[in-house]
Amino acid sequence: MDETLIMHIGDTPESVYRFLERLIDELQPDVIIHTGDLVDNVKLERRPELKPAYEAGLRKLARILKGSGAKLYIVPGNEDCKKLLQEFFGDSIVEPGSIVGIEGKTFALGHSWRDVANKEADFKLYGHNFKVIPSGLNAVLGINFIFLPSGRTVRVDYPVGTDTAREGLQEVLRHRRIRRREKDRLGEARKVRLKVRACKGRKGRARKSAQ
Repeated sequence: MDETLIMHIGDTPESVYRFLERLIDELQPDVIIHTGDLVDNVKLERRPELKPAYEAGLRKLARILKGSGAKLYIVPGNEDCKKLLQEFFGDSIVEPGSIVGIEGKTFALGHSWRDVANKEADFKLYGHNFKVIPSGLNAVLGINFIFLPSGRTVRVDYPVGTDTAREGLQEVLRHRRIRRREKDRLGEARKVRLKVRACKGRKGRARKSAQ
Protein backbone atom coordinates (compact mmCIF):
# COMPACT_ATOMS: atom_id res chain seq x y z
CA MET A 1 0.00 0.00 0.00
CA ASP A 2 1.38 3.40 -0.99
CA GLU A 3 1.75 5.83 1.87
CA THR A 4 1.72 9.60 1.94
CA LEU A 5 5.10 10.99 2.97
CA ILE A 6 5.31 14.12 5.10
CA MET A 7 8.62 15.90 5.59
CA HIS A 8 8.97 18.14 8.66
CA ILE A 9 11.81 20.65 8.84
CA GLY A 10 12.50 23.75 10.89
CA ASP A 11 15.15 26.21 12.10
CA THR A 12 17.06 25.82 8.85
CA PRO A 13 20.27 27.79 8.27
CA GLU A 14 21.32 28.32 4.66
CA SER A 15 24.09 25.75 5.07
CA VAL A 16 21.52 22.90 5.01
CA TYR A 17 19.60 24.02 1.92
CA ARG A 18 21.52 21.83 -0.53
CA PHE A 19 21.16 18.84 1.78
CA LEU A 20 17.40 19.44 1.99
CA GLU A 21 17.18 19.78 -1.78
CA ARG A 22 18.92 16.42 -2.26
CA LEU A 23 16.59 14.74 0.24
CA ILE A 24 13.53 16.21 -1.45
CA ASP A 25 14.71 15.13 -4.90
CA GLU A 26 15.43 11.62 -3.65
CA LEU A 27 12.38 11.01 -1.44
CA GLN A 28 9.80 13.23 -3.18
CA PRO A 29 7.60 13.99 -0.14
CA ASP A 30 3.93 14.69 -0.72
CA VAL A 31 3.78 17.30 2.04
CA ILE A 32 6.50 19.55 3.47
CA ILE A 33 5.96 21.33 6.79
CA HIS A 34 8.39 24.01 7.95
CA THR A 35 7.89 25.08 11.56
CA GLY A 36 9.68 28.40 11.38
CA ASP A 37 12.97 30.29 11.29
CA LEU A 38 13.46 29.54 7.62
CA VAL A 39 16.81 31.35 7.41
CA ASP A 40 18.05 30.49 10.87
CA ASN A 41 21.56 31.83 10.40
CA VAL A 42 20.02 35.33 10.21
CA LYS A 43 18.38 36.40 13.48
CA LEU A 44 15.97 39.11 12.37
CA GLU A 45 14.34 39.50 15.76
CA ARG A 46 17.63 40.75 17.19
CA ARG A 47 19.22 42.20 14.06
CA PRO A 48 16.51 43.67 11.77
CA GLU A 49 19.19 45.43 9.73
CA LEU A 50 20.09 41.99 8.32
CA LYS A 51 16.80 41.81 6.44
CA PRO A 52 18.46 41.87 2.96
CA ALA A 53 20.52 38.79 3.91
CA TYR A 54 17.37 37.12 5.25
CA GLU A 55 15.45 37.85 2.05
CA ALA A 56 18.25 36.45 -0.09
CA GLY A 57 18.25 33.22 1.94
CA LEU A 58 14.48 32.99 1.89
CA ARG A 59 14.48 33.29 -1.88
CA LYS A 60 16.81 30.27 -2.14
CA LEU A 61 14.68 28.12 0.16
CA ALA A 62 11.42 29.16 -1.50
CA ARG A 63 12.80 28.01 -4.84
CA ILE A 64 13.60 24.59 -3.37
CA LEU A 65 10.33 24.11 -1.47
CA LYS A 66 8.00 25.45 -4.14
CA GLY A 67 9.87 23.57 -6.83
CA SER A 68 9.29 20.26 -5.01
CA GLY A 69 5.64 20.06 -6.05
CA ALA A 70 4.73 19.11 -2.47
CA LYS A 71 1.87 20.62 -0.50
CA LEU A 72 3.46 23.25 1.78
CA TYR A 73 2.67 24.41 5.30
CA ILE A 74 4.89 27.24 6.56
CA VAL A 75 4.74 28.37 10.21
CA PRO A 76 6.35 31.77 10.93
CA GLY A 77 9.10 31.67 13.55
CA ASN A 78 10.31 34.41 15.86
CA GLU A 79 13.23 35.15 13.51
CA ASP A 80 11.06 35.37 10.39
CA CYS A 81 9.56 38.35 8.57
CA LYS A 82 5.86 37.57 8.08
CA LYS A 83 5.54 40.06 5.24
CA LEU A 84 8.30 38.38 3.25
CA LEU A 85 6.97 34.92 4.09
CA GLN A 86 3.60 35.97 2.70
CA GLU A 87 5.28 37.32 -0.41
CA PHE A 88 7.16 34.09 -1.10
CA PHE A 89 4.68 31.46 0.16
CA GLY A 90 1.22 33.07 0.05
CA ASP A 91 -1.57 30.74 1.16
CA SER A 92 0.89 28.16 2.48
CA ILE A 93 1.38 30.24 5.64
CA VAL A 94 -0.31 28.87 8.79
CA GLU A 95 -0.31 30.56 12.18
CA PRO A 96 1.45 28.92 15.16
CA GLY A 97 -1.01 26.71 17.03
CA SER A 98 -2.99 25.78 13.91
CA ILE A 99 -4.31 22.24 13.48
CA VAL A 100 -4.45 20.72 10.02
CA GLY A 101 -5.78 17.40 8.83
CA ILE A 102 -3.75 15.18 6.50
CA GLU A 103 -4.88 11.72 5.42
CA GLY A 104 -7.17 11.32 8.44
CA LYS A 105 -4.55 12.40 11.00
CA THR A 106 -4.41 15.70 12.84
CA PHE A 107 -1.27 17.81 13.09
CA ALA A 108 -0.75 20.67 15.54
CA LEU A 109 1.75 23.04 13.97
CA GLY A 110 3.79 25.57 15.92
CA HIS A 111 7.16 27.21 16.07
CA SER A 112 7.72 26.57 19.77
CA TRP A 113 6.58 23.60 21.85
CA ARG A 114 4.35 26.02 23.75
CA ASP A 115 2.29 26.56 20.58
CA VAL A 116 1.25 22.91 20.45
CA ALA A 117 1.70 21.36 23.91
CA ASN A 118 -1.98 21.72 24.92
CA LYS A 119 -3.45 20.93 21.51
CA GLU A 120 -5.40 17.75 20.81
CA ALA A 121 -3.69 16.20 17.81
CA ASP A 122 -2.13 12.96 16.61
CA PHE A 123 1.18 14.73 15.94
CA LYS A 124 2.62 17.93 17.39
CA LEU A 125 5.21 19.51 15.13
CA TYR A 126 7.46 22.33 16.30
CA GLY A 127 11.09 23.46 16.71
CA HIS A 128 12.80 26.58 18.14
CA ASN A 129 14.77 24.76 20.88
CA PHE A 130 15.62 21.25 22.07
CA LYS A 131 12.49 20.68 24.17
CA VAL A 132 10.80 17.30 23.79
CA ILE A 133 7.09 16.81 24.56
CA PRO A 134 4.67 13.84 24.34
CA SER A 135 3.46 13.18 20.77
CA GLY A 136 5.89 15.88 19.66
CA LEU A 137 8.30 15.93 16.75
CA ASN A 138 11.00 18.57 17.11
CA ALA A 139 12.61 19.78 13.87
CA VAL A 140 15.63 21.21 15.69
CA LEU A 141 16.69 17.67 16.59
CA GLY A 142 16.42 16.36 13.04
CA ILE A 143 14.37 16.13 9.86
CA ASN A 144 11.19 14.19 10.60
CA PHE A 145 9.44 11.98 8.07
CA ILE A 146 5.91 10.78 8.79
CA PHE A 147 4.27 8.02 6.78
CA LEU A 148 0.48 7.97 6.51
CA PRO A 149 -1.80 6.24 7.16
CA SER A 150 0.54 3.97 9.16
CA GLY A 151 1.82 6.83 11.35
CA ARG A 152 5.40 5.52 11.22
CA THR A 153 8.06 8.19 11.82
CA VAL A 154 11.72 8.35 10.85
CA ARG A 155 14.24 11.02 11.84
CA VAL A 156 17.21 11.98 9.68
CA ASP A 157 20.07 13.97 11.19
CA TYR A 158 21.04 17.34 9.81
CA PRO A 159 24.59 17.68 8.45
CA VAL A 160 27.42 18.15 10.96
CA GLY A 161 27.79 21.82 11.82
CA THR A 162 24.11 22.75 11.53
CA ASP A 163 23.82 23.82 15.17
CA THR A 164 26.88 26.03 14.75
CA ALA A 165 25.33 27.58 11.65
CA ARG A 166 22.17 28.27 13.65
CA GLU A 167 24.16 30.58 15.89
CA GLY A 168 23.59 33.11 13.17
CA LEU A 169 25.30 35.69 11.05
CA GLN A 170 25.32 38.23 13.85
CA GLU A 171 27.24 35.77 16.05
CA VAL A 172 29.88 35.48 13.36
CA LEU A 173 30.05 39.27 13.16
CA ARG A 174 30.25 39.49 16.95
CA HIS A 175 33.17 37.05 17.07
CA ARG A 176 34.90 39.01 14.31
CA ARG A 177 34.51 42.22 16.31
CA ILE A 178 35.93 40.49 19.39
CA ARG A 179 38.91 39.20 17.42
CA ARG A 180 39.43 42.65 15.92
CA ARG A 181 39.47 44.24 19.39
CA GLU A 182 41.88 41.58 20.63
CA LYS A 183 44.10 42.21 17.62
CA ASP A 184 43.99 45.95 18.31
CA ARG A 185 44.91 45.36 21.95
CA LEU A 186 47.80 43.12 20.92
CA GLY A 187 48.92 45.79 18.48
CA GLU A 188 48.88 48.45 21.19
CA ALA A 189 50.77 46.17 23.58
CA ARG A 190 53.42 45.57 20.90
CA LYS A 191 53.81 49.31 20.37
CA VAL A 192 54.32 49.79 24.12
CA ARG A 193 56.96 47.03 24.23
CA LEU A 194 58.83 48.61 21.29
CA LYS A 195 58.77 52.01 22.99
CA VAL A 196 60.11 50.50 26.23
CA ARG A 197 62.88 48.73 24.35
CA ALA A 198 63.77 51.93 22.48
CA CYS A 199 63.86 53.87 25.72
CA LYS A 200 66.10 51.27 27.37
CA GLY A 201 68.37 51.36 24.34
CA ARG A 202 68.75 55.13 24.54
CA LYS A 203 69.54 54.95 28.26
CA GLY A 204 72.13 52.24 27.65
CA ARG A 205 73.87 54.28 24.97
CA ALA A 206 73.81 57.36 27.21
CA ARG A 207 75.55 55.45 30.02
CA LYS A 208 78.23 54.21 27.66
CA SER A 209 78.85 57.73 26.41
CA ALA A 210 79.19 59.02 29.98
CA GLN A 211 81.86 56.44 30.69
